[in-house]
Amino acid sequence: MKTTREIELGKNNKHFSERLIILSFLCMSGIIFAHAENINLAAKESLHTTAVVTVWIEAFIYRFAGGTGLQTFFIISGFLFFKNYNDSMYFSKLKSRVYTLLYPYLIWNSIYYIIYGVFSVYPGLAKGQMIGSGLPTFTLIDILQGVFLNKYSGVLWYLLQLIILAVLAPLIYRIVKNKVGAALFIIGALIITVIDPLQVHIFRAISVPGYCLGAYMAINHREFVMKKADKKTLTIAVCLFGVGIIGFFLLGNLTQKDHSLHVIFTMITACGLVFIVDFLPLHEMIKTFMKYTFFAYLTHWLVLVLIKTIIKMFLPQTDGLLIVYYVFTAVLTIFITLYSGMIIHKRFARLYGVLCGQRGEKQNEWRTRVETS
Repeated sequence: MKTTREIELGKNNKHFSERLIILSFLCMSGIIFAHAENINLAAKESLHTTAVVTVWIEAFIYRFAGGTGLQTFFIISGFLFFKNYNDSMYFSKLKSRVYTLLYPYLIWNSIYYIIYGVFSVYPGLAKGQMIGSGLPTFTLIDILQGVFLNKYSGVLWYLLQLIILAVLAPLIYRIVKNKVGAALFIIGALIITVIDPLQVHIFRAISVPGYCLGAYMAINHREFVMKKADKKTLTIAVCLFGVGIIGFFLLGNLTQKDHSLHVIFTMITACGLVFIVDFLPLHEMIKTFMKYTFFAYLTHWLVLVLIKTIIKMFLPQTDGLLIVYYVFTAVLTIFITLYSGMIIHKRFARLYGVLCGQRGEKQNEWRTRVETS
């Protein structure tokens, strides 16, 4: 018979799993809205014009929603890796990430490279407009950069950061398990990020603050994070969310995409969002639909490019319509990618498992056994 503590832990685990589903969906939606503004197509300019309202709205969503989503993803990733971590589990954790991170990273880099190569026969569509990397040269160096360094799949840089951070786990563990060490390290990473926010290096400092904060909470406050937030925690979370938004607005210059201080306020907002989602009432069917956010992450770039290319080629371009196109493009992309993921998972479960790093009901059971062994 289960003890009271075991029952409580079971409830916390179930609740935390549901929270992750909701958080992942919200964050992925924010990132899709960001990329919907960020992608340039046949022209060298973004889809919007210089209309003040249009630019401001898109810039706010790009910097705030996208930035908050990104930092929340890193916090979640750090927490999940370290929530039951010790040095004896290092290699089993790495083995798990080979399936959940490395394989999808290599597979989808290859897919993007092939697609980019096929469309390179249409320079107006593919000549570096998506990520500014030019047309594939199909040399050995180009292929290696495309497959291993996501040269032609810019959105997959996030997976590369998680792979690198997983390899560095023993070092991160020793730093963040101490409060002072964790605080100094996270602040230092934030400073580096502010100094060089648009890093294009293999390893980006912007991935470190949120990831290490998640790791610190997993090591030192795991049960607090996993249980459902009470009213006091909610109040603090709402305050953090508000401080993040106010700070973000006070910065001004929202249309400057390289405004480095944005990362600080989006990280504060992300800390609040982690607990606020506990109070969002959602139907179980909606939660089921939300489970396919990783597939949406992997494929949304392709869908966005397709939709925006069609809009650019066939629809009129006016200031009033552009903001409508922008919102429509993002919402339609979210629906298409999630629904496609659900269909593929139901009809081709093994294929879905390969494409998404063994994510699925049976695959998740395997992951649980690996991470708890």
